[in-house]
Amino acid sequence: MRRAVDKTGTKLALLAGAIAIVVGCFAAYMPAILQGGFIWDDDLYVTDNTALTAPDGLRQIWFSMAPPPPEYVPLVYTTICTTFWIEHQLWGFNPAGYHAVNVGFTVSTPCYCG
Repeated sequence: MRRAVDKTGTKLALLAGAIAIVVGCFAAYMPAILQGGFIWDDDLYVTDNTALTAPDGLRQIWFSMAPPPPEYVPLVYTTICTTFWIEHQLWGFNPAGYHAVNVGFTVSTPCYCG
């Protein structure tokens, strides 16, 4: 019986630690999420990307023959623009939503340093 209690306690401690890390990360980045604007290549992918606002935007992203920017291979470009298209449907051009999703991806992605 004691082992079951120990495993449950360990699982709860791990869950509490994970929640604390996620909440801490969002708290640390909250000023950027709430007050930050678009930066770097956001013009190319978000604010000037006509596919995000076009009625057939998702079709354009997936089936257009226009070349993606040189630093991205087509699948990565398509995935990124699809994510931005979904985000634009949710909160338009409000950068807070894009920043919150970016922090969420960062927190949920393990870092493999080697």
